Amino acid sequence: MSHSLVSGPVVLGLEESSVSDLALEWAVQAAQERAVPLELVVCWQEPAVSIGVGMGVPQDTDVVRALRSQSEYVLARGAEKVAGISPELTVRGEVVADAPAKALIEHSRSASLIVVGSPGRGGFSGLLLGSVSRQVATHASSPVAVIREPAPDSALEVVVGVDGSPEAMRALNFAFDFASRRRLSLRVMHAWEVPPIASFSASRTLSPLQVLSDIEGAEERATAEVLAGHAERYPDVHVAVDVVHGNPAAQLVGASATAAAVVVGSRGRGGFLGLALGSVSHTLLHHAQSPVIVVH
Repeated sequence: MSHSLVSGPVVLGLEESSVSDLALEWAVQAAQERAVPLELVVCWQEPAVSIGVGMGVPQDTDVVRALRSQSEYVLARGAEKVAGISPELTVRGEVVADAPAKALIEHSRSASLIVVGSPGRGGFSGLLLGSVSRQVATHASSPVAVIREPAPDSALEVVVGVDGSPEAMRALNFAFDFASRRRLSLRVMHAWEVPPIASFSASRTLSPLQVLSDIEGAEERATAEVLAGHAERYPDVHVAVDVVHGNPAAQLVGASATAAAVVVGSRGRGGFLGLALGSVSHTLLHHAQSPVIVVH
């Protein structure tokens, strides 16, 4: 196996919710696998009261103290939970007076992985953590794991969507490493859709069915080229390849029902035939039935 993708702590955006507890357990396992520290980040913001059009002032100091105290409690409770799960794991914690998405994006510059739960109950300063997770998944420098649902107990594989773009290649590298660490198999999915009907007019000698067959063959060859070399670097990972005809987002959402995690690039070249991978990852963040990891 080849584990060369780790270069910083796992950072968890922590709030007080059941989904955040699930994300904490997931983040602890990720930090253990990588032998790196776990950093807990709790965010809060000063609420403002309006005094006229477009004006605002900070709330009184009692409110500010209460918000900070609650955040410190969430951090302490999170650290206790980590210690109960993995006493040997190095844990760092920070209470940040800033917008949660901004704080986590800044932390992503030195993190090997950002982990957030979605949706939350607004513990991140009144914002749904769903909106925070979308912002972080879009703009972070490191991979971002969004924990919406627990993986099925029977999940034995990681699913990765590929389209040949640089982002998808990085997602593939991450997925192999992730599968190897968790001793899971890997399913590589490449989805393609029927091109516009006008495309068939370009060939006057081939039937539409033959054109589709040729497209499918080309997609299979392209996917095989993308995978070249990975089996040698990760001989412990069993790989299955699915080159499927259909909407890529729908195919990956369907695969998430039995997956330990779904890994995608932050955006693609439209190699999921015309559908930017940004749209695919956005759909997965809303509808996947397992954790989603977005790789930049």
